[in-house]
Amino acid sequence: MIADTLLVVNKKARKGQSDLCAGIDVLRQAGWRLREEYPAQPNEIPELIQRYGADMERIIIGGGDGTLNRAAEALIQCKRPVGLIPLGTANDLARTLSLRADIVPACVSLINGKLHEIDLGNVNGKHFFNVANIGVGVKVTQKISKQGKQRWGVLAYLRSLYLALKTRHPFELTLRVDGKEERVRSIHVAVGNGRHYGGGVTIMSDARIDTNSCICPV
Repeated sequence: MIADTLLVVNKKARKGQSDLCAGIDVLRQAGWRLREEYPAQPNEIPELIQRYGADMERIIIGGGDGTLNRAAEALIQCKRPVGLIPLGTANDLARTLSLRADIVPACVSLINGKLHEIDLGNVNGKHFFNVANIGVGVKVTQKISKQGKQRWGVLAYLRSLYLALKTRHPFELTLRVDGKEERVRSIHVAVGNGRHYGGGVTIMSDARIDTNSCICPV
């Protein structure tokens, strides 16, 4: 049987294998022929996509926001429709896309849903989904442990935010938006097109990921 769908699962994502088998059964019952890849390390994901993706009709990523951003360049190169099974802690892009957090309903949505083009951002030559940030947000991510994600889920971000704010260092930057320039001082800057960021926090309820525009909370 020749596979038509590449499924790449980040085993280190928070939800991991929970209910994943049931979701895979749903995809198979719909007639999708899966090539399943479970890399030992997340940094192997782009290579697997580059190796197998071009021969597939579609690519499904099982993971969270970090997994998607790690795979972004490889997904662009393959030029195949991409589906998402939200297995991460925050799943902010999935929230913006109104994807169900439960694995089986998410897989049903993959089967019954319609293709929709979305915009990716680009920072220093690297593409990203949903949001890119500097400052406190980066420190929050660095301070979250795998064990904390597994145990506390989104609440792990609150503890990490507290620790990050204790060691914050303001910085100066120049914002150039729509031909206007402004010098600001901040501890955090994010640029993105998603509605949610930082574990489900709604930063702009009417944000769209298909309008060729970004928002920039400072």
